[in-house]
Amino acid sequence: MVEPDADAKAILDSWDLAEARERPPRPERQSRKTVQFEESAISDDEDPPSLYNGRPGRDVLPFPASSRGNSFTPDRRARRGSWGIDPIPNTKPRPVIVYPLPGEESEKLAQISSRRFQPRREPVPDRQERRGSFGIDPIETRRGCCYGIGGRHMASCVHAALSSPADPFTQAGIRRAMASEPRTNSLGLPSLPLYVYQPLPGTRSIRLIKVLGFRQDGLNRLIIRCTIESHGLDSIPPFQALSYTWASPMYQESSGTSSARGQKEDALHGEEIELDGSSCVISGNLFDALSWLAETKMQDYIWADAICIDQGNMKEKAIQISLMGDIYTGAKNVIVWLGKESSDLFDFSAARMTLSKALSNLDRNDEAAIQNPLDPAFLHKIGIESAEDWTQMWQNYFRFFQRRRWFRRAWIVQEVALARDLTFQCGEKTLLWKDVYKLGLLLRDSGWRHNLAEGMNSNPRGGIGDEADRLLEYRDQVLNSGPKDPKFAKMFADANGASSDLELWFSYLQYMIQEIRRYQASNMKDKIYAVLGLVKGFLPPGSLEHITPDYSLPLEDIYTSVTMSILIELPILSCLSYIGNKPRELGILRIPSWVPDYRAALGRVPLIHLGNHTCFNASRIDPATPAPRRFLGHKLELRGRPVDSVLDFSIPLNDMRSTCYVISCIDMCLKLSKIYRTGQDRLEVIWRTLIADTTERPPIRHPAPAEYSDHFHDWMLTLMVRWFVDWEHQTKSRQSHMDTLERLSDSSSFAVLPTRAELEDSFKLALKGTESIIFDPLCGRPSREEARNKILQQFVSPHVRSSQGFYLFDRAAKDVRSNRRLFRTREGYVGLAPDNVEYGDKLYILDGARVPFLLRGNRLVGEAYVHGIMHGELLIDDDGTSVQIS
Repeated sequence: MVEPDADAKAILDSWDLAEARERPPRPERQSRKTVQFEESAISDDEDPPSLYNGRPGRDVLPFPASSRGNSFTPDRRARRGSWGIDPIPNTKPRPVIVYPLPGEESEKLAQISSRRFQPRREPVPDRQERRGSFGIDPIETRRGCCYGIGGRHMASCVHAALSSPADPFTQAGIRRAMASEPRTNSLGLPSLPLYVYQPLPGTRSIRLIKVLGFRQDGLNRLIIRCTIESHGLDSIPPFQALSYTWASPMYQESSGTSSARGQKEDALHGEEIELDGSSCVISGNLFDALSWLAETKMQDYIWADAICIDQGNMKEKAIQISLMGDIYTGAKNVIVWLGKESSDLFDFSAARMTLSKALSNLDRNDEAAIQNPLDPAFLHKIGIESAEDWTQMWQNYFRFFQRRRWFRRAWIVQEVALARDLTFQCGEKTLLWKDVYKLGLLLRDSGWRHNLAEGMNSNPRGGIGDEADRLLEYRDQVLNSGPKDPKFAKMFADANGASSDLELWFSYLQYMIQEIRRYQASNMKDKIYAVLGLVKGFLPPGSLEHITPDYSLPLEDIYTSVTMSILIELPILSCLSYIGNKPRELGILRIPSWVPDYRAALGRVPLIHLGNHTCFNASRIDPATPAPRRFLGHKLELRGRPVDSVLDFSIPLNDMRSTCYVISCIDMCLKLSKIYRTGQDRLEVIWRTLIADTTERPPIRHPAPAEYSDHFHDWMLTLMVRWFVDWEHQTKSRQSHMDTLERLSDSSSFAVLPTRAELEDSFKLALKGTESIIFDPLCGRPSREEARNKILQQFVSPHVRSSQGFYLFDRAAKDVRSNRRLFRTREGYVGLAPDNVEYGDKLYILDGARVPFLLRGNRLVGEAYVHGIMHGELLIDDDGTSVQIS
């Protein structure tokens, strides 16, 4: 080691190291306290400054490189800010005093000293944990472009747009997502400028692309080459439209189920193509579709919304959306791109063919409608030997739809309904439209969808086969002139009182908006705009367009204005029946309580949809003389009659059914008078209320026929035995439930409840039937879920009064019980209320509404079924009053 010079020796000789160690630390200088970052000054949506710009009259102090990752000051890491930047900068480097040290310590000090002069270091090990929301190191990525320019990004910096949120479906949005994708190797095609859209020549002009093929870039990557042209819709060449999903086409599967939300794989993954010599950013799924088109050397013009519409131009986007109906009607074919994944296509096709062949053994088409699809006797009749194989085939069919995001898109409704022809593409495999919908049509006509879905992966939108069935229904409506189709014209007249062409059109608009609620959209304004292209073609001649797309309007204004138009134009207040719970997971939407929240599905079947849409007429509606209504700002003023208030309610009926805790409805029945207001026995009132006194099929009847009392007996017997098996060791609870049934049966003239002997005998037989279930090696007893399914699907008590009794009553109650509860009023009425009912809610009959409604103050809660007042038994004229709903 080099000997220190004389001056250094003098300093060392005069410095008492022991005294220095005992000396108290010097207080921090006041000037340092003024140069600190304030985390509260940095908002969540902007990058932290790389330079401290100071305040007026104060100096700007730069951060030296040594202030980050400096191992000479070990406490620095603990004092770093949230962005990994030292809030106490080193403004003056300390002098390094060299003095003799032992060998190892001398080498260590030399290494420490040399680190100060390294121009750049590798990121510290914990950098991965401190990365930002886009997966980008907020320190390392800024060094290349931002240091030395006042903390601002250069215009060419790919992270410049990260400081403010924007539409994720513009090129800038996809480019930002590409920056967060570790597998994306490029943020721009080399030497190619970004594509700049030119204005369209007219309001009825669209753009079309042609896929020219592939070329190789300098890195030996295949680049898709396309060209783009503008054409008027009135003189357009033949073209095909592409229907696809912006995000990943497949949902991530976890534990055998398809998750619909929140999966990491759902993030937008961007790719780039060459468009007329420029770079154009598109989603990864569209890139796969164009790759398939390039490989097949398709020469047709293609319309794909992400490329053919300037997604960043809101004015152009609104005009193009209004032309969607003409675009899909004018396309010679619509290619539905389901993604490149086709591993489950073989199972889907095999299940479709096997099931179709088995169901062809039915003697007549309507025989399936009265059969339980899980009944072993029925399976044997159609040639199915194994119930497990039968269930597995349906699961394969079900899984094909549930895995694919395309079947949940809001825009597919008009894309499929208006298409001349449809082709489904899974990678290189092609499916015809008839192959997709044929089995779904049988499921709709037979009513099996919900029963087959039970015990399998639950479908958030309905029963198994629901996806293809609904798309087929939309196409049929368009082919049969939409609202003028005799079938739908009658339905709209019954439900909404529609008679004129304009009223039928508004009925069709309301119907399609309600259908769209069960689908998904990235922009919630599309829950309205996605149907305009479909309904626009049926607007009566000479009528103005009542709704035009405008993405600059607030979502609350769009929903409110559309609902107000429907309430004004339709004679019957059917729109109020679509009020449901507000989806908390989507955030608060400040809309009046009489406006449906179209962002989410209603979650239940409206009472006005039961039967033939004319089952109920609580206010004695006369469509020829619509009930008065007016709007006072955002308040809806109607005429109505207060009836009663809520005193008591049960657990949700869905929970009652899933847990088999049907004793809850018996407890409610015990609180009623033995003879109800209608002169009926209270047991009869309860079973009629559980199905809204309506049978769906076969056939539709209101009021329900008397034989459904026997079906109620079988339903109670089966579900109570199931509960007994689930809690087989709860002897006291089982005996208590039987005592309750006996007490109610003794006080009733109706023999509709199972007896104690029937329950005990059925319980013993059910326990014996569970012996064949595979034992759980962890607990040494049959799995509870397996036991439930075994009883429901195969166990039939010898004490049932009909082999189909449980199935028929359960199907009649299925649509009624969703998101509803039994409730009781102070005056002794009983009925069905929305599951968000509360004590003290007021029951009203509103003039112009087919069913009663519950109000909480001046806020609308929802529709209600109340046994005994559904057919105008209480006249509004007797006690009418003004009702304002805000």
